[in-house]
Amino acid sequence: MSGEVRYERVGSLDLLDGKEGCVVVLRRDGTRVALLRTGDGIVAFEALCPHAQGPLERGEIDGAVVTCVLHGWRFDLARGGCETHGYQGIRTYAVEVREQSIYIGIEG
Repeated sequence: MSGEVRYERVGSLDLLDGKEGCVVVLRRDGTRVALLRTGDGIVAFEALCPHAQGPLERGEIDGAVVTCVLHGWRFDLARGGCETHGYQGIRTYAVEVREQSIYIGIEG
């Protein structure tokens, strides 16, 4: 059923070692997905900039915004929107923590 979200376990909460700003990149169905611990919890997002495939996990993180290291494109990690060029964003994922495991929401 389209539009329905199911949650998939992607790893243990220990992956992010409890520190704000910690980033881990996983592969899920050929896509690089970054998990980032923020002051508000954990966010998950596609880890490649749509402009030039820059590694977003290596970019500057300021709250819930990441800036690509290659050309400075800024992405809002809550919505996935690009603050620099509004027409290209990144995919973000809903995140749940259950019993010390991290789950991301997959539409399908």
